[in-house]
Order: sequence, then structure tokens, then C-alpha cells
Amino acid sequence: WELAFARENWRVVRSALGVAEEQLRITDERIRVQAAAPRDRVANEAEVAVRREEMIVAENAIRDREDALRRLLFDGTDATVWRVNLRPVSPIAVEPDEVLRAFEPIVEVAVANRPDLRSLRSAVAAAEVNALEAERNTLPGLDLIGSYSSDGVRDRFNQAFGDSLDQEFPDWSVRLEFVLPVGNHAATARAQRARLEVERQRRLLHAAILDVTQEVRLVLRSLDTLGQSIRASAESVRLAETNLETEQVRLRVGASTAFEVQRRNQELREARSRLLRNQVDYRAAQGRLLHVQGLLQPEA
Repeated sequence: WELAFARENWRVVRSALGVAEEQLRITDERIRVQAAAPRDRVANEAEVAVRREEMIVAENAIRDREDALRRLLFDGTDATVWRVNLRPVSPIAVEPDEVLRAFEPIVEVAVANRPDLRSLRSAVAAAEVNALEAERNTLPGLDLIGSYSSDGVRDRFNQAFGDSLDQEFPDWSVRLEFVLPVGNHAATARAQRARLEVERQRRLLHAAILDVTQEVRLVLRSLDTLGQSIRASAESVRLAETNLETEQVRLRVGASTAFEVQRRNQELREARSRLLRNQVDYRAAQGRLLHVQGLLQPEA
């Protein structure tokens, strides 16, 4: 989006340069018919020079944004990628929402999809399992133990081994074993630590959900504010265009000066740049809204 802004801003500066060059042409024509003094040309030449300087800056900004985007897209091992011309195809113009969206459904999506929240929920579940195991370890133990064997009692090894395989002298036993640790302090301390860990993980999850809620509300407010700014700056552009056209007409009939036309041209350029910046910021805020919901994931 910053590259898209740089390219669109170049067009804005180029349009302002076109107005300045047209004004210089008109002044030259008036000088030719002796309707203006040659010194009147100086102000228009200065205006054209300023606009051309802005064109140079705008062109360099495009190159800088392209390099920044190349760094994100490519690994840099192929030197030819630095000579590839990157052209954004998505339009920068955007229609902002008229009404601020409710944040509750978006928070629900974020809580369900955010990888960091899923990780914290897994940590809570693991802590609960550990706590359950620690609680079980504090209880007395009652085990049912059974065993079975076959003895070999011959004088020779092969005969004794054969008796064992043939189970000539089987022996089996079954017993109940009850264990009650005295004091049980170690297991109780481990259980207490496990319960505290569960509480800590739950608090971390709760704090993360609050942070996500705040992020969603901040992004939604940003979208609402930028939407209002887009509408206001679009109106500013419309009025600036009207003022420039009016001033150009007034200059033709001798009711204005070249300085006023230049000032109106500058106001129009600034209004168009503000509109572009607001639109780019709105696009970026839309991306942040997807990010806070955990929806910026590569397609499977």
C-alpha cells in the first residue's frame, strides 16, 4: 500500500506540474501579445521548477518503496529481481463504512482464531492436567499386585530350564498394597504449585483476551476516524478543484494574479495527497483488522 501511495502521489504531483506548465504557457502567450510584462514569467518559472523538484522526490519515493517491497518478497539471491518493476494492481480508492461495526462479533472471531490465544488455552489445559495429576499424588495408594512364576529345581541346568518352560512347579500370588505417606508434605506442595500455575495461566489468558478486545476496538475506531477523514478530504479535493478553476478564470479576465493560481494549485495538490494518505491508512487499518482477528494466514 505504501508503494501504491507513492505511485498515486506521483500522479498528483504530475498533475500539479501540468497546471504550472499550462500557467507558464498562458503567461508566455500574454507576454507575446504584450498583455503582460516579461518579469511576470519569473513567478511561473519558479512554480514549474518547484513542481519538477517535487516530481524528482516523488519518483525517488517510488523506487524506495519498490526496494522495500522487493526485500519482503524475494530473498535477494537473484540480482535481477532488483530490476523488476513492481506495479500494484489493487486500487487504492476505498469506500469507507458509514456505520461503526459492533466489536463483539469481531472479538469472538479473534478469540477463536488468534494463534497466541490458542497457545495460551493449550497452556491452561496442560496446567490443569498437571494439577489433576498432582492432586492424585496426594491421595493414599491402594494397588492390586499379582505375580506368576514357574520354578526349576533340578540339578542340571537343562532340566531346570525345561521344568520352567513346562511350568512343572507354578507359583502365583495376589496381594493388595496400601500406601499412606507420613505427612505427605512433598506431594501437597507440588499440588499447591500446580494449582497456582493453573491460576497463573488462566490470568495470562484473560489478560490476552482483554488485550485482543482493546486491539479490536482501537482498529475499529481507527477505521471509523479514517472513514470520516476520507469523506472530509474528498470534499476538500472537490472544493480545491473548484477554487483552482475559479482562480484560473479570474486570472484570464484580469481579476486575479498568478500567485493566487499557484496558491490554489498548491492547495489542490496537498488536498489530493491527504486524500491518498487517508485511503492508504484505511487500507492498512483493514489489514490490521484481519491481523487482530487472526485471519492473516496463508491459504492451504
